[in-house]
Amino acid sequence: MHRNAQLCIAARQKQPPLACLWGVLCCAMLLALAAPSLLGRLPTADDLGAFHYPLRVFYSQQLAAGESFDWWPQIFGGMYLTGEGQLGGYHPWHLTLYRWLPVDAAFRLEVWIHYPVLLLGMFVLLRHWKLDRSAALFGAAAFSFGGFNLLHYVHVNAIGVVAHLPWLLWSADVALGSESAGRRRWVRLLFSLLIASQILLGYPQYVWICLLAVVGLCGFRLYLCWRPTIRRRAGWLAFAAAIGLLIGGVQLLPTYDALQHSVRTDWSAGSAASGSLHPLNLLQLVAPYAFENRVVGANTHELGLYAGSATLALVVWLGCNWTLAGRLRPLAGAAVALAVLSLWMAFGEYGLLYQVQTWLPVVGKFRFPCRMIVLFQFALAVLAAIAWYCLVQRLAAPSSLDSPKSKWPGAASALLLASIAAGLLACWRWPEHAAAWPLVVAGPALLALAVGLVTLAARRNVAALYALALLAAVDWGLYGLTYAVYRQPDVVAENIPESEGRIALNARDSQRFAGNESTLTGRRRIDGYAGLTPRQSLDYSQLAALQLAGVEWVAEYREVLGAGKDALQRQNGFVRIDNRLPRTWLVGEALATADPAKDLLTIDPRQIALVESPLELSGPAEPGRAVGESSIVRDRPGDVELAVRSQGDALLILTESFHPGWQVRIDGQPGEVLRVYGDFIGVEVPDGASRVELRFRPASLRYGALLSACGLVLLWVSHGCSVWRNRTDQRKSA
Repeated sequence: MHRNAQLCIAARQKQPPLACLWGVLCCAMLLALAAPSLLGRLPTADDLGAFHYPLRVFYSQQLAAGESFDWWPQIFGGMYLTGEGQLGGYHPWHLTLYRWLPVDAAFRLEVWIHYPVLLLGMFVLLRHWKLDRSAALFGAAAFSFGGFNLLHYVHVNAIGVVAHLPWLLWSADVALGSESAGRRRWVRLLFSLLIASQILLGYPQYVWICLLAVVGLCGFRLYLCWRPTIRRRAGWLAFAAAIGLLIGGVQLLPTYDALQHSVRTDWSAGSAASGSLHPLNLLQLVAPYAFENRVVGANTHELGLYAGSATLALVVWLGCNWTLAGRLRPLAGAAVALAVLSLWMAFGEYGLLYQVQTWLPVVGKFRFPCRMIVLFQFALAVLAAIAWYCLVQRLAAPSSLDSPKSKWPGAASALLLASIAAGLLACWRWPEHAAAWPLVVAGPALLALAVGLVTLAARRNVAALYALALLAAVDWGLYGLTYAVYRQPDVVAENIPESEGRIALNARDSQRFAGNESTLTGRRRIDGYAGLTPRQSLDYSQLAALQLAGVEWVAEYREVLGAGKDALQRQNGFVRIDNRLPRTWLVGEALATADPAKDLLTIDPRQIALVESPLELSGPAEPGRAVGESSIVRDRPGDVELAVRSQGDALLILTESFHPGWQVRIDGQPGEVLRVYGDFIGVEVPDGASRVELRFRPASLRYGALLSACGLVLLWVSHGCSVWRNRTDQRKSA
């Protein structure tokens, strides 16, 4: 028997039950993630409460009522919610979860369930790459709980997309490398469904990041084996990915639609690079608690780079003992390349490589290059798992095989010195941002402990491996759980007054009321918080625009131009807007303008409408006399019915945000929806009584649903043809 095979068998026979220990630690971490929910607390910290929970409350209500959830009328005067992308409303999992469970229970389960899926996927992937159980569990835990994914606990849909990453890589690798045609066929089917599932969850930036990793894996496999069969399999895998993209069309096209009507269309390459990882954040790797925010910057969960002291120590040890990786060296080399490239991309404007992406259509609008950290930490987890595997194998290897010139002692000393120097530098150079000294000291202490345990484990000390596992789990938990899971949810202390109209809360110089929590009480806003912020033409710091939009209360710190301070009533930190216009009215005159924000200050919107192109109406009403009257018969999200009585041809105004997806029927006949005042809806109505029905039915949603249906049919046909062809070949060979 080959000497390496003998050593592997001996290692499996002699190694301690480390896999059992890691199984217990992984279960403990999952329980720690679920503990707040099990104790009755709703996860609402940061974006969970500011965006995701209010959005899902609306989603659950619409599903229960059997109504459309594509239009959310409570923020920005109404917005294309499906197109905004962070709901994932057409994903079968979300449709089932929020249709049949109470919204609080469904939200708790959604936030938690992605972590066991991610953990299991990473374990399966590492086992596929021939690591033993303990190493696979360690790598799975390092990626699932080590830094990025725990910090992004507040971004539930982002973690949902990332949870697909190891499953995508596993299915792609099997589809390229398996010699079984039947197995390749089934994993290609799974690959298509995984791509579709990611897109339907609605966070395209992370879908793009995962696809980059899959392309890198395919390139790695082609580099290792440049054979015609592998190239053909790669082509079939690309075809499976295309089918997945088609199935995700019901989300993909609406997201592209919303992008075209968002503020991002005006972004430059510099705007897309906002959220770049400053190179000084490399200090986090050796001094994770040196700064008060843990990062160089203010956005901890986006800029967090720390992967754990045990992970870092193991990766450095592997670099110093590269030959011990043996047959895993190609995989380790690929992981190193991925770590370097993803970190370089994460630097954004500081690394220049990200500029290449900004030249591409659509994906060039993605901001926060620092999100490429997810691939960096994936690569570190793979390298650390390989190092753990090597340490376990050394338990049975004779000491005569040890390298007499290991670089590990020098590298370990350099690591410790770098950690101490980083802490001292933070305290000396940026004292106003430095953390308390016990936290500054914690980084070097954790790293020293990890380095010592790795050194002992390399000397075949079994207890050191146990201790290293415990240290890794505790380190990840303290870093991630304390920031994202166990901190108190953000609470807005101010009391928002009761309102019949809309409210305006956000301001450029204040983060108060930045989220959408106020929508939980039924209040509607003319502003709001979203990833794809809709483009608005009017300036809602102007009194005239606020009155036109029907805004009743404005947060007091937000400047209101055009109104004297003494003229505004104040209550609980808010100012009241008087003389606001109703939700709907009729006008008899229209003025074409290219600058509605400016021209609004010169007209009376009760009598004159601002439109994009000239419009012939019956003319202005007599002074003090209305053109007609209108009333709302039904007002549901994306479904509004009005009763109108007009004296002559007039323009019906509805202060709901304009989008080309609005359709109108006047007394059952199709009409045209016009953009009025830059932001709102106008419908030309005839003389006399009429019934106006407005429905939000965007073409992007219809065509997207058609693409999804075509993708499902193509998936079924291609899979069926593959099965039939395989059976035909088997009959011929028999």
